[in-house]
Amino acid sequence: MQSGNCTTNCPVGIDVSYEINNYSKVANTNCTSCMICTEGCPSSALSYKWVSPLKENFQFKHYRLNRDMFKLEKIADKFHSLHARDFLLLPLVLAFGFAIDGLYGMGHFLSFGIAAIAATQFIVPREIMRSSKLSYLLGTLLVLIFAWHGVTKFSIWQGLYKYEKKEYPSAISHLERAVKMYPKPIGRFHMILCQMYIENGEIEKARTHALRAQNINPNHDAPVELLKKINVLDID
Repeated sequence: MQSGNCTTNCPVGIDVSYEINNYSKVANTNCTSCMICTEGCPSSALSYKWVSPLKENFQFKHYRLNRDMFKLEKIADKFHSLHARDFLLLPLVLAFGFAIDGLYGMGHFLSFGIAAIAATQFIVPREIMRSSKLSYLLGTLLVLIFAWHGVTKFSIWQGLYKYEKKEYPSAISHLERAVKMYPKPIGRFHMILCQMYIENGEIEKARTHALRAQNINPNHDAPVELLKKINVLDID
């Protein structure tokens, strides 16, 4: 089991030679039982047989995280294990996922799915990337994108929270930042800003946001009612 052919031929990237040499079987749960590894073994050392789960020898070492895989000399230059960087994956997925969760109407699964795909960029070894410069550029771009959306989401959350507590100066600051940073125009945010500016007596700013809300949602009555209220205040 030193040729490495079985590992090289595995379509799901299992280090078959390592598992056979250490566990006397393929214990990896990703195995699909395609048996391609048995066909590529030059010494016919591999075979496939069914064993009752009640009789099979299960050991915890078969399923633990192992960083010694893919080190066989004949395959070491063909595979790169990502286990050494696994500890980075979870915090990155959480940070990226929470940064975009709920924005653009995205649900939890889609948000964290996108986050997981983006996070893998940071655990892939640089030596297998086609261009290290491109890799750093992509990584920097991803960080900036998720940081931008993280600040946007925080601003929305704080703006609405402060608005409910009637802390208008702070709420205005957060929501003004949110409407400037968020690429998707949201009429509700402009209406809330309009209402707060009316409370603060800043009529022209209130009118600006009411008109923006009307442009975003031309069929809604609420912006029209706000503009009528502003016109009455102007007359007074």
